[in-house]
Amino acid sequence: MKLELKHLAPYLPYLLTIRVYRANESLFVEDLVLNGEILDYLFENSHQRNNSMNIYKPILRPLSDITKEIEVNGERFIPAAKLKSMVYEFDNIKISFVIVDGIGGRYIAWQANNDRTNRPVPYQFYEKLYEWHFDIFGLIDAGLAVDINTVKF
Repeated sequence: MKLELKHLAPYLPYLLTIRVYRANESLFVEDLVLNGEILDYLFENSHQRNNSMNIYKPILRPLSDITKEIEVNGERFIPAAKLKSMVYEFDNIKISFVIVDGIGGRYIAWQANNDRTNRPVPYQFYEKLYEWHFDIFGLIDAGLAVDINTVKF
């Protein structure tokens, strides 16, 4: 697996930070906010990247943080609690989120109570995960992204 445009494009509206490791400068690390100009540079020069020693990795949250309190734009909240209202409207239902590896690829589903039926989440759910910089594509596990919990800003 390699970092591709399809992995970064959904985060563009949400000021995703990328970490640039520059090996030609002794342990120099720089964080940049991803925008269209930087994205163009990264992928237009990808053929040169193999020859250069620069490494670019987005800074993302692991999906395991969905049940932990996080802070986004000064607001502290538990993502699962906010997302629950997007998939079901009754308070007496216990919702759990699961990651499913299906024929078409990996996706997120929800289950009610102890019923193991996977129900699809609405697209707005994914938009929130992108906005909160969750790693939807498994980039952290693949070594292509940095876990935000390990970063000191």
